[in-house]
Amino acid sequence: MSSSSSADSSRINAAGTTFVIGLLIWLAATWTTVRTLVNDWLDPNSNYGHGLLVLGLCLFALWESRHLLARHLVQPQWLALPFVVLDSLLWAAAALAHVELVQYLALVAMLPLLVWACFGMGMVRQAMFPLGFIWTAIPVWDPLMPLFQSITALASTYMLQAIGVPVFREGNALSIPFGNFQIAEFCAGMRYMLAAVSLGAFFAWFYLSRLRDRLTFIGLVLVVAVVANCQGDRCCRSGASDAYAIVAGQGSCLYGMVVICMRDAAGVLVWWATCQEYRHSR
Repeated sequence: MSSSSSADSSRINAAGTTFVIGLLIWLAATWTTVRTLVNDWLDPNSNYGHGLLVLGLCLFALWESRHLLARHLVQPQWLALPFVVLDSLLWAAAALAHVELVQYLALVAMLPLLVWACFGMGMVRQAMFPLGFIWTAIPVWDPLMPLFQSITALASTYMLQAIGVPVFREGNALSIPFGNFQIAEFCAGMRYMLAAVSLGAFFAWFYLSRLRDRLTFIGLVLVVAVVANCQGDRCCRSGASDAYAIVAGQGSCLYGMVVICMRDAAGVLVWWATCQEYRHSR
């Protein structure tokens, strides 16, 4: 019994040491991409300023799952090594071509590959959330910017119509009797929605156990984030600041109500999630 336990312990130590060494080598080899990523996280004007928080939450999730992870038998998989090599070549090619998006993809994709190679696929499945959650802080979502702009433009159109302001929408441009407005990239609320969805996903994982409840909660958080993003002065002005002030004045009461509703909606979501978890735990 003691010899078996000692063998398991040595196997775990060897796998952990191999993983740490492999991760350090990978971070050193991809240091230029890592440095760019960290600078993006530290940039106050970046859409990924929540990156350090997400990284901390990932480490916390791993710590919370330590007992479940310890139950899995360590089974290193040589089958993962070809994928490790392919991912390394992908990053090298992207670095030579100066394609940052692919560099980020290859950088983070190495994490589950190393876990697979050193600990086995069972460990990857158990650590699926922290390994996937880190993607919410990686700058790979910029191609979705036009989608965020369209969502903001559509939501702004409905809100202006709700306060009785006639509006004509053409793409991301809004025309009202007081002037013309353009939903620029800065006004799309991508940073706001990414951060909201990230925190919503972590809350759903931490407090909810059923997949359906988790997905429902994340969807509700996304809806609240979209509406809250549009309630403020999100429309970038196009030579009509005075006119926009008139519109804002006419709708200030409604916008104030929207702010309160968003605050209350967040509380309702937390209450709903807690009740769902309590009901299913009985």
